[in-house]
Amino acid sequence: TDLATPGEVTFNWDDNSAEGNANATDKAMLLVYNPSKKESISLTDGADRTVGTQIVAIPTTYAGDTVELFMAFITADGSQVSNSTYLGSGIAN
Repeated sequence: TDLATPGEVTFNWDDNSAEGNANATDKAMLLVYNPSKKESISLTDGADRTVGTQIVAIPTTYAGDTVELFMAFITADGSQVSNSTYLGSGIAN
């Protein structure tokens, strides 16, 4: 993940669509949680698993705040969802 650009978080992942239940058409689901403001920004229909990156816009009022980052995948038809993964925290710009 990358928090360098003001007003956005860039999520990056490896394409593992050939492993287990993962599919090339799975969509990323991303969450940015700001504990100090008790707010979250989510994207439930993100980029395909094969794309490997997705930008999530965050309010400029988050600048300087610690944000917690989470990610999961959902099948294209919405029938299956992966477990979510905590990616860590960082300071928003």
